[in-house]
Amino acid sequence: MMDIKSLIKIPLIVAVVAIIGRLITEQTGAPGALNMIFGVTWLHLLVPFYLATRIAKSGAAKPFLTLLASLSVFTLLARVLVAATYSLAYAMSWGAPRFQVEGGGVVGEGVTPLEGYLLIPLQNLVITGAAVIVIGMILGSVTLAILRRRAPAASTT
Repeated sequence: MMDIKSLIKIPLIVAVVAIIGRLITEQTGAPGALNMIFGVTWLHLLVPFYLATRIAKSGAAKPFLTLLASLSVFTLLARVLVAATYSLAYAMSWGAPRFQVEGGGVVGEGVTPLEGYLLIPLQNLVITGAAVIVIGMILGSVTLAILRRRAPAASTT
């Protein structure tokens, strides 16, 4: 199996930059459309294609297992970073709409410290993480299958 660390290094760096960028734009009162540009959600849709391409080019012995493992580790780490922002939002009462109770966040009336620091961020991590891995495996597997099918044809010409 390929080295997962080398596969997810660049996407994880991009995720950190996106998270920091989004926090900056939200805290400075930038328009919502700009805030949406800086989002990890976009990465969860793009990273499976990136990973599948890298895995296909590597000729990994178990490409779909490698895809699952690398996608799972990337998703877990990215979602932990996002969960940390929700915990910080609770601690600092950040006003961005996504952190408000009405938007499924942690800031607002009735949120206990246990919910704000741990339960809501953990719920977000687990539910979103599971959904993202399933969607990512579908996107990545289709990409991997197409790339693997093309590889033998390209080598015979």
